[in-house]
Amino acid sequence: MAAPPPPIRSKQSEIWKAAMARLALLAVPVALLLSLSFLLLRPASPPLPFSRQQAASGPDRRRLLRVYVAELPRALNHGLLDLYWSLPAADSRIPASSDPDHPPPRPPRAHSPYPDSPLIKQYSAEYWLLASLQPGSSSAPAVRVVADWRDADVVFVPFFATLSAEMELGWGAKGAFRRKEGNEDYRRQREVVDRVTAHPAWRRSGGRDHVFVLTENKDRPTLLYFKGAKHRHRGGLVREKLWDLMVNEPDVVMEEGYPNATGREQSIKGMRTSEFCLHPAGDTPTSCRLFDAVASLCIPVIVSDEIELPFEGMIDYTEFAIFVSVNNAMRPKWLTNYLRNVPRQQKDEFRRNMAHVQPIFEYDSIYPGRMASAAQDGAVNHIWKKIHQKLPMIQEAVTREKRKPDGTSIPLRCHCT
Repeated sequence: MAAPPPPIRSKQSEIWKAAMARLALLAVPVALLLSLSFLLLRPASPPLPFSRQQAASGPDRRRLLRVYVAELPRALNHGLLDLYWSLPAADSRIPASSDPDHPPPRPPRAHSPYPDSPLIKQYSAEYWLLASLQPGSSSAPAVRVVADWRDADVVFVPFFATLSAEMELGWGAKGAFRRKEGNEDYRRQREVVDRVTAHPAWRRSGGRDHVFVLTENKDRPTLLYFKGAKHRHRGGLVREKLWDLMVNEPDVVMEEGYPNATGREQSIKGMRTSEFCLHPAGDTPTSCRLFDAVASLCIPVIVSDEIELPFEGMIDYTEFAIFVSVNNAMRPKWLTNYLRNVPRQQKDEFRRNMAHVQPIFEYDSIYPGRMASAAQDGAVNHIWKKIHQKLPMIQEAVTREKRKPDGTSIPLRCHCT
């Protein structure tokens, strides 16, 4: 994201315009730390009967979802990865030194993993969903892959649509979508549409049961976002004054909210549509607000003169967050004017850096049978690393406690992680 990929509206519209204007779209969003849409197409003709088993017995929510993987040439999925890793030059949208994938590593990789470039990696759902359907995979226990489309509940279309579009932006059109002529992404989309709509599985429902994975780079119409309690006992005065100063500012959202399931869902949605997320004095180092902001690629704006942040000393917050003194934040309109003047290039750099540190802010279960094992670069492991880093201070405090004279006291200090 030095020029960010433009909204992928063009990419989605091309593939569906190519599928002919007679088809209407219904988008069903799914939250995955990235924005994912399964686009289901309304039939243009009366559908054929559904899967043979379901037609006979009706739907059963307890059984596995039966998935048929549509037949597409390798060039439209994993072949695109081969092509990506063969490109000699860096992505034209970012400085060459910021592209972690180009020039490609030597010796060549034994296989082609999904790109590490933060411009593209955030859209890797298409790669992982297809991988979950490969023989021997255990990452989709609720799914059973079937060999005959007539036995399937849904048809998965294995096209790496986002990778195709990003390669056109980074190495073809270089920052903008061309029209049909010379546009390799358009050519690939056209081929997918032609192949899929020609298959008898399409006639069964006119495409309604076909699953396409399209990722979308959403606009961020809100300048600054905050959702939480206005009144706090720690640093509460600063938070209350900030609230009163900014609640009526244009492009600023200040909402009262609470950490329940509904409030957190609304908060994450707000962060994903905002350029900056406010973190006022009064937040603790383990506030979920900071973790959610990083996951949402919403640039943290930290208003505090002495806050201690999680994993500080292990990661450099100045590479992806903005720090503002309390005195400056208390000046009317100062903060919003400052944020409006942050250059687009700097915001893009912040988000790229945030994408690199996202795993540090992610928690996973370490208990067998519950989610995945905690990643070595995840939050749990970094907490233990931080505790180890603070061990000398802890040992020093213990030593001082042992040698203090009778009748004196040494103030206790919380060594936050």
